[in-house]
Amino acid sequence: MQTIEICGDSNYPPFVFLDNNGKCSGFNTDITKCIAEEMGFDVTFKLMEWTRAIEYAKSGRCQAIQGMSISNRRKKEFNFSKEYITVFHSVFTLREREDIASLNDLSGLKIAVQEDDISYDTIKKISRNSRAIHVISVSSQEVALQKLFHREVDAIAGNRLTIMYFAKKQYDYCLLKSIGEPINITKFGVGFAKNRSDLLSLFNQGVQRIKENGKYKKIYDKWFGQQIDYIDNQIIENVGTGVICINSLGNITAMNNSASIILNIEKEKNLFKSFYESELTKFIDIYLIQEVLYDSGSAFSKQVKYNVNGSEKVLKVNMSPLLDYDNNVIGVIINFRDITKEKRMDEALRTQDKMQSLGMLISNVAHEIRNPFTSIKNFINLIPDNIDDEEFRESLLIHVPQQIDAIDSILKELLEYSSPKSPVISLVKLKTFINSILKITKSDKNINYIEEIPEDIEIKVDEKHLRQILINIIINAIESIEENGNIFITANKEGNLNKIVISDNGAGISQEDLNRIFDPFFTTKETGTGLGLYITYQLIKENNGEIEIESSSNGTKVSIIFP
Repeated sequence: MQTIEICGDSNYPPFVFLDNNGKCSGFNTDITKCIAEEMGFDVTFKLMEWTRAIEYAKSGRCQAIQGMSISNRRKKEFNFSKEYITVFHSVFTLREREDIASLNDLSGLKIAVQEDDISYDTIKKISRNSRAIHVISVSSQEVALQKLFHREVDAIAGNRLTIMYFAKKQYDYCLLKSIGEPINITKFGVGFAKNRSDLLSLFNQGVQRIKENGKYKKIYDKWFGQQIDYIDNQIIENVGTGVICINSLGNITAMNNSASIILNIEKEKNLFKSFYESELTKFIDIYLIQEVLYDSGSAFSKQVKYNVNGSEKVLKVNMSPLLDYDNNVIGVIINFRDITKEKRMDEALRTQDKMQSLGMLISNVAHEIRNPFTSIKNFINLIPDNIDDEEFRESLLIHVPQQIDAIDSILKELLEYSSPKSPVISLVKLKTFINSILKITKSDKNINYIEEIPEDIEIKVDEKHLRQILINIIINAIESIEENGNIFITANKEGNLNKIVISDNGAGISQEDLNRIFDPFFTTKETGTGLGLYITYQLIKENNGEIEIESSSNGTKVSIIFP
């Protein structure tokens, strides 16, 4: 029986590596063994450092090399078998590095890459173009990761699964974050010397056979988690919402008919393709996929607008990790439904509600401005008979401007409500933002401001709206305190939500008044217009937020929740 000697990387899990007993293991190894068994030949493995393995294969000291990314440069040196898996290569850094958010941020920084890996070629090319990245070559991706966690380099590049394998095994992988899209999407094959077309044909037949007889699937499931079986597929098809499953390699393993109909894409053209190469990138944020799959295992829920044949539609997308029995993330399940009609109905109801409120608002405005107008009219009527009276003139000069200011204040707040500007959404660092608000809301009263907000909380909101919301609430808290007191401002993440809590130990609000505080022109203050909280409520709604108020004789607690 013919024996073929194959070399490869000794430390490239889960594709090829030496196990605890010193035996050759991994997905690539099992695939090669399976092909050998199927085609009737023996195979032996010689594992070593990757650079040395390439030299061995080039010099003919072994007949083939496994687990090599097929590239134009490699094709000049080897003939490749049919590809048997698609893999992704990305750049990683530590989550604490807020200064690194994209590849452009690597300028002038050090990045460690395994020598002769496909990522090495890509990073060297990027470095030549920018002439700014310092590339540090290392013997393995494990060494690159060690250098990153020891803060010897700023970033690393390599195979996603290999880096995550080492990170989970040796470190807290949640401390890692990937930067941008994959720098490479490549396919693995077995490389042969140019003069070994006989072996190439043998392997190609083997790859074809094990894919057809189901042996490939069994090996794939062993290393990367089971694909969707028949029963699961029936459940997915009958759900009624769009469902897409992506495995740990980023390949689409399941897509139901509802998903195909909602997104107006062909199921067959996207199933089993890499997510990054599929039509789904038009609808679903690839960075969220990466976040769930590789970075944190978090779940996400968001609304997505997209265009189908010139018509705008809205999707409600939920994204959750698929876990194995040991709670390891082995994939992502995406569930979505078309909520376009619901959104239109909701907007119509909001418009109707707003018009009803506006009618009540105008009625109240007419009542509120009648008093200052009456006062001004009375003064005007008295002018002919009292113009020479100095005391009357002084009173006129004091009271008429006051009444005009009162009218102006009411009309300004009416305009703020009736013609609000559409939110201009931006990412706001909450701690810095609230500290800037506190500087302009200081009071002459003896009030302690206790602020406890984590540095990492950021919210997507209209900055001007948020400023007005917070100022209104903090001023209300200040006014509820007589002379001495405390105002507490805290924030925290609750799942996919950010919650801001402003509480005080002031006089509190009665239950009767609590039910009316968002009504226009309702106020318990002697000089208030009663529009402050009303406008605050509208602005929060405009930014897809919620507000909750609890109060007692011991103080008031206001919670603002943003997605």
